[in-house]
Order: sequence, then C-alpha cells, then structure tokens
Amino acid sequence: MVYKVSLDYQYSLQPRPRNAALEKLLDKQVDAYCWRMLEMTSFAEGLKKINRVEAADSIEPRWDNGNWIPCLDAASIYYLIGKQRPKIYMEVGSGNSTKFARKAIKDFGLSTRIVSIDPMPRAEVDTICDEVLRYPLEDVGVEVFDSLGQDDVLFVDNSHRSFQNSDVTVFFTEILPRLKRGVVYGVHDMFLPDDYPADWESRIYNEQYLMSAYLLGGHGGDEIFLPNWYIHTSDNQNLKELREQIFSDPHYEGLNKVGTCFWLKRA
Repeated sequence: MVYKVSLDYQYSLQPRPRNAALEKLLDKQVDAYCWRMLEMTSFAEGLKKINRVEAADSIEPRWDNGNWIPCLDAASIYYLIGKQRPKIYMEVGSGNSTKFARKAIKDFGLSTRIVSIDPMPRAEVDTICDEVLRYPLEDVGVEVFDSLGQDDVLFVDNSHRSFQNSDVTVFFTEILPRLKRGVVYGVHDMFLPDDYPADWESRIYNEQYLMSAYLLGGHGGDEIFLPNWYIHTSDNQNLKELREQIFSDPHYEGLNKVGTCFWLKRA
C-alpha cells in the first residue's frame, strides 16, 4: 500500500550528532553491560556451532542471513533465552531471529513457547512457533501481551515508523506501559546514542526518537539491559575486549558483527 504524504515544512534529512545526554545516560551502566557481555562469552561454544550458511527454507539459523539479524543481535537473543529461561519468547516481526530463538530453546532443553506476531514473516517459521498471529500489531489485541511475565522475553522488529495507528505507535503508547515487571524487551534497529545512518534517510524511520524521549524522560524506571549499538561502538576497553572475544573465532570472519537491538527490563 502506498500513501501520499504532504508536508507543510521543509526538512533536511541528515543525521544529528551523537546525543550527548543519551550517551551519558548509557555510560552510567557500563559495568552492568560488561557483566552481561561476560556472561555471553560463556555461550560462545554454542553460538559457534551455528552454521554460517543454511538453505533459505531451513528452520536452522544461519549467521550469514543478509544482515536481517546481525551477529550481536542474534547472539543476544540466544544468550537472553539461555539466561532468562523464559516461559514465553514473543516476537513482533519474525524470521531469522525466530530461528535463533528456537535454536536456543533446543540447546538449553527449555519448554519456552514462541509466539510470533507478523503478517508476513521474512522467513518461513510457522513450524517452529507455538502460536502464530499473522496480523499487523495494530490489529492484535493488546491483552495478548498480558501473558508475558517475569523473565519472559519480547523482541520487537516492526515497521520502525510512528504514524496514526501504526505498529510503533501502538507499541510505545499502549503495549509498553502495560508490560509486567521483569519482562525483558528489545526493540530492533536502534542506533542510540547515534542517529540513524545517513544512507537510511529514504526509509523515514522515526521509532528510535520515541525511544530517546522515553529514555531521557526516565524510562519508567526500566533497567537498560543491553544497548547493542552502544556496546558495539563503545571505546570502553572492557566492552571492546568482550565483544571481540565472543566473535574472535575465524567462523565469524567477514560477517556483520554489529548489533542494533536495544534491550531493557521492565520495572
């Protein structure tokens, strides 16, 4: 579907400088990120067993997946499922991420249920999900998210655009406020504390500006758990060594080792 958008003001689409206030906020918890990255290193052997390449229609995850889910983001999903041992792993937007989740569930012998919300997943994943809702998020009743509780994991990778009745608007204004204490939730394609990349200007993404406002407004007391882009770009020596340790094996050579998922834990 194509919409014609009429603007009554001229915009210059270019990245803003790195947000100093957000960077300062993230800097405060760097020791906690280091601790979690250290925990992630203990999952390195399992991660290394995941193949670089699989057939597109395979239910197995693959590292070389067209950058739909880059290395640090895929590793963080695997790690969080292993660490949290959730009853439910729920996704808004499914595909390669779902395959990494199912792999973690299998490797750790968990009974975690995968709930997939996506009208058209980028990969065939219905057979590895326990429940599928093939509707746009804005057409799914928000009460679905009431099933999430302590230590459950929610991964959100949707349209990345906040408009009237869009999935992003519904998530930030209706779903996020009702998430229960202890739910770990992550929103994908977040470059905070940086702006979106310059070569993404035609995408007109604006989701991370809502996240920025949420964070700078106190983020409801939620714990900033793993801000992957910050971790990937940080000059902190401990973070640098830990992220290099996770992906130091030649198995990952030439792959996109970045991360853009911003993980928090609901207060």
